[in-house]
Amino acid sequence: MGGLNIQGQYREPRMALDKIVQAPPQAVFLDIQMPERNGIELAERILQEHPDTAIIFVTAYDEYAIKAFELNALDYLLKPIQYDRLQKTIERLFKSRPPQPASVLQAGREPVTIRWKTVKGQEVFAFLLHHRGTVVKKQVLLDQLWPDIDWKKGITQLYTTVYPIRKTLNEEGLAIQIVNCDEGYLLEMNGTRLDVSEWEAALDGAPELTGETVDGHLRLSQQYRGDYLADHHYRWAETERSRLRGKFLQHAHRLARCRSTISIGILPRSACTFQKKSGRKQKAVLRGFRRLAEQL
Repeated sequence: MGGLNIQGQYREPRMALDKIVQAPPQAVFLDIQMPERNGIELAERILQEHPDTAIIFVTAYDEYAIKAFELNALDYLLKPIQYDRLQKTIERLFKSRPPQPASVLQAGREPVTIRWKTVKGQEVFAFLLHHRGTVVKKQVLLDQLWPDIDWKKGITQLYTTVYPIRKTLNEEGLAIQIVNCDEGYLLEMNGTRLDVSEWEAALDGAPELTGETVDGHLRLSQQYRGDYLADHHYRWAETERSRLRGKFLQHAHRLARCRSTISIGILPRSACTFQKKSGRKQKAVLRGFRRLAEQL
């Protein structure tokens, strides 16, 4: 089809994975049933190596549709494939863009990924950012981040950690400031925005999910690139992590039920209970996917 450059075609999943790792393509079309390893497993390995790769499943089996949510599949094509349906997938591929790697946004400039000098400095900043706009007592920071050392040593560690954070923020040219305040610290954003806040605000302000608005809702779903601070597994972030995941899952349920398009989004692996809550509901969703595929 016009605009596509096919880098390779493979029958063996192992050979395909080797080639994809060496020269990552923008998109990979995968069958589900393959020798040695199925398409779901291969997609997981591809995304581990190259998270921005678009995955399109091509299969005769609709029971894998829910699993496709977990992998952020761009689309899910049922055999036999109709030309018009494939053309829509290609159009969606051209419109899709890899996610921005940064988590801090500032008005008037590109998103910024902050590279911290120490792991502890990163966590202190993350904790203050988590509580942005409110005073965080030094004792709270010590209890959360230095629970096993005495107060005097902890304060020394805190002071020697906060100074490099301020220096890094200044070097990055960010407007974020850490202000000494009332036996603690106050992180002021000063116009700097966060991707997670932007996503939640867009979700809360999104129009009603209908056939006309489903593409916008799909883009919102695809912007959820994993759980809040998932790479760090901070215990103190678990409540917020669960809250945001819940909002995403509610939205994903609504997308899955929408009959206007095959809306493939993403589900974090920790949310697999979605598949297990109601077998009847799951079958209804899958039947919906099949009918929509036939219509589109």
